[in-house]
Amino acid sequence: SGYFYRAFCFYELKKYDETIADYTKAIELDPKDTVAYYNRGIAYVDLKDYNRAIADYTKTIELDPKYAAAYYNRGLVYADLKDYSRAIADYTKAIELDPSYLAAKLNLTELLIITGAYEEAEKLAGQILTAAEQIKDKAVAHFLMAISLRLMNKNTKQVDTAYNKLCQKDFVSTFSVNEIEDWLKGSDFSNEIKKYIREKIEMLKKHCQ
Repeated sequence: SGYFYRAFCFYELKKYDETIADYTKAIELDPKDTVAYYNRGIAYVDLKDYNRAIADYTKTIELDPKYAAAYYNRGLVYADLKDYSRAIADYTKAIELDPSYLAAKLNLTELLIITGAYEEAEKLAGQILTAAEQIKDKAVAHFLMAISLRLMNKNTKQVDTAYNKLCQKDFVSTFSVNEIEDWLKGSDFSNEIKKYIREKIEMLKKHCQ
């Protein structure tokens, strides 16, 4: 409908209230418009209205249980709310529906680290490295693998070398290190481990949007 396309334009202009109003009208005209629910959920996230965003992503999934991006985006909201068990479940479902979903795999690996599942995190990071084609994805995968290995007291020399070389290249990543930073601040790791992880974070932050 015209409301749907105008909402898209409003979103590009960062007029989120107008975006939501038009998607709401589009939904009134077509209550089964999964993309309208999904896109409205994204606009709610930009307004930090997380409960409504979750509700819209959930409705999207009810209408289309195979909508992998809806699971992924709902997982991002749950992660922001520190509801890691639900975030992990949603990332896992997104990957089940779309095994090539690298963003979901990277974010899942991060939460596996945060929740102490270091071996699973290392394994998944390895799978990402095998599949990743772009430097930005390889860099984040090395970042996550290095942290996993360090927390298991395993040798990180090879991963460190590869990560250092990648971070010297020119790339831009949309991956956010906020979760890792918040988790590290509240951790009781040794100063040596904290220093190691902080160095890795700072290297990646230079490339993050």
